[in-house]
Amino acid sequence: MSGVVPPKNIAQLEQRLQEVSAARGITVARSRLMLSTLVVSQMLPEFTVIKGGMGMNLRAGEPGTRATSDLDVFISEQTRRFEEALRVKLMKGWGFVPPSKAQLHNNPNSAPRTAFTGALVALPIHDPGVKLPQYLVQPYRVSLKFLGKQWSALKVEVSAQEIETSTYEGTRIDSDLYDFNARFGFGELRPVSLISPEAQFAQKLHAVTDLTYSRAHDLVDLQVLWRMQLDLAELKQLCVRTFSWRKAQAWPPLPLRDMSGWESAYLEARAETQVNEATDMLSSLSDARQWLAQTIRTIDGIQ
Repeated sequence: MSGVVPPKNIAQLEQRLQEVSAARGITVARSRLMLSTLVVSQMLPEFTVIKGGMGMNLRAGEPGTRATSDLDVFISEQTRRFEEALRVKLMKGWGFVPPSKAQLHNNPNSAPRTAFTGALVALPIHDPGVKLPQYLVQPYRVSLKFLGKQWSALKVEVSAQEIETSTYEGTRIDSDLYDFNARFGFGELRPVSLISPEAQFAQKLHAVTDLTYSRAHDLVDLQVLWRMQLDLAELKQLCVRTFSWRKAQAWPPLPLRDMSGWESAYLEARAETQVNEATDMLSSLSDARQWLAQTIRTIDGIQ
């Protein structure tokens, strides 16, 4: 979308967010979170892979996927190196805005200004103990400034890589979000490293069947992932390996665990996927639970 003039101050940026949100039929808060995520994704260190709900959004697009409030990633290096690398990138910043009138008055050849810069603050680590290493998470708060003034913040949760050994190549961000970003005119998005949908399905399947937690929203995410034309042979292998590594429940996790009391949380997560008040997600917890059991049997039957 060439020719889009970027906002030149926070008031203009917020006005643009309102216009884009109205056109897309979503809240300004959701648009602000998505723009913040896109900006931060462009500054992540190269050894960082995006997973979680935002990973699904970046791969499949924002419409039809569940809203999420943070950015989950895993890294193949130590957290100290992640912190150092991200701080450098946040200081350097991302995106460009034309020089101000004052700058052009003083120098007609003034360079464009950096749109977004940021700062990184480590939050208390979430350590569930040695029996649950998969849930050891280091959270951070990324504060974003627009043209040097505080604008937004994003929570980034960092965990170690689990069992997948694939080489992560840059994945082009979904065309819907590419268009969303283009409406602000800050610059084109480069590809980012995303967890494979097969690995993400395996992780969410383990999480939703883990008796320790109640994760009704994963029933929605699993339906979204299942529609991504998964490699079923690879999916089965990753499910077996994930369940073996996490050691909480055996593969296959049948009969399914009890999900009593999940109905309202499931319907709330389902509602977040609606586009023009419609969604392809199953209409009840009972239907979703039945679908999940059959899907597990399908995966387990792959030779």
